[in-house]
Amino acid sequence: MSNLCSLVCFLRPLGNISPTLDIIGYVPLLSWVQAAEWVEIRGNFPKGSAEKWIPYIENAEHVIALRVEGESMTAPMGKSYPSGCIIFVDTKRRSPVSGERVVAVEFGKPYATFKVYRKEEDRCWLEARNPDKDAYPSIKEDFRVIGTVVGKWEAE
Repeated sequence: MSNLCSLVCFLRPLGNISPTLDIIGYVPLLSWVQAAEWVEIRGNFPKGSAEKWIPYIENAEHVIALRVEGESMTAPMGKSYPSGCIIFVDTKRRSPVSGERVVAVEFGKPYATFKVYRKEEDRCWLEARNPDKDAYPSIKEDFRVIGTVVGKWEAE
């Protein structure tokens, strides 16, 4: 049984145990290239274009899912996003607050990236959670925020 199926099965009532979460909708699991190209096509998103459709427990109208690749958002303390976990991104939240996690695309790049949004005065940049700043330097070039991360799921 797949991990996502296990999640769905977990959410179903079992005997006298009621679920604490209700599936409200399904969101497309996209590639990082698809995320970079994301525009408001929610109602017309072809079902076959997503890797999978994942159950979601909040309003799923403007949410996409991405599978984390690499170790740039893995941290020894605090929130960590290891490779393989799935993040949920609200594509309507494009004006993040400093410290929020975002999916963004650097101008001229064909793929999106997942980083922490930082802003001081009139400067903004993206930084990794991984403390190895040599391997994961901050992104200070022009970028466009695709959306703000609103949740994650990872297998045990």
